[in-house]
Amino acid sequence: MKKETVDDALSAVKLLKNNASIDTSRIFVIGHSQGGYAMPLLISADTNKDVAGTVLLSGPSGKFVDVLAEQQQGLVKRVKELGIDATAYEQQAAQYTAIANMVDDPQYSVDHMPEQFPLQPAYWFFEQKNYVPADLAKGQNVPMLILQGENDWQVTMNQFEGWKTALKDRTNVQFKSYPNVNHLLTEYKGVSIGAEYVIPSNVSKEIIDDIASWIKGIK
Repeated sequence: MKKETVDDALSAVKLLKNNASIDTSRIFVIGHSQGGYAMPLLISADTNKDVAGTVLLSGPSGKFVDVLAEQQQGLVKRVKELGIDATAYEQQAAQYTAIANMVDDPQYSVDHMPEQFPLQPAYWFFEQKNYVPADLAKGQNVPMLILQGENDWQVTMNQFEGWKTALKDRTNVQFKSYPNVNHLLTEYKGVSIGAEYVIPSNVSKEIIDDIASWIKGIK
C-alpha cells in the first residue's frame, strides 16, 4: 500500500514544494476511503514534515479486512430494510467474513500465506494484517479533519466512532458527520446500497465549505 498510495501522494507533495507560486508551508493532503485509511502511514513517511494537515473523508479507522466484513453485513441489513431479497447479499457477506477470519488467523502472515486465498493479490491483504490506522494516528501530531457520511454503508459510522475514540486526547483533530451523505460524498436521502452511484451528482457543498474553513483556520 505504501507503493501504490503513500509514495505517490508524497511525490505530489514534493512537486508542490518546488512550485514557487504556492505557500509551501501550507500543503494539505486529503484522502478518501482507502486514501484516508492510508493517511497515518503517509504522515509517518513524511520525514521532512512537509504536510501541514490532513483531511480524511470516509476513511476506515480499523483493520481493512474487518471493515470489508462489517460493510457487507451492514449492506445485508440495509437491503432487508428496503424489502429486497437478501440471499445473494448474505452469501457475499459470509464470504467476506470468512476472508477476514483467514487474514486474522495468527498462523498466517506475509511470510506464510494460505495456499488458496480468494482475493488477489493476497500479499496486499496480509501486509495490512496488523495495521490499525487510528492506533498509529494516536502518536502523531499533524492536524486532522475527519469527515464521515452517515448514509455510508462502505465505511460505516462505526469506523468514524473508532477515530473519535482513539483520538479523543488529541487537541488538533476535528470531527464531523453528515446525515444524508453516502460513500461518494453526495447527499442521498434514501437508504444507500450503492445503486444510486450511477446517478450524476456532486460532492456535498457543505463538505467542501467545511474543508475550506478548516484549512483557513489552521495557523
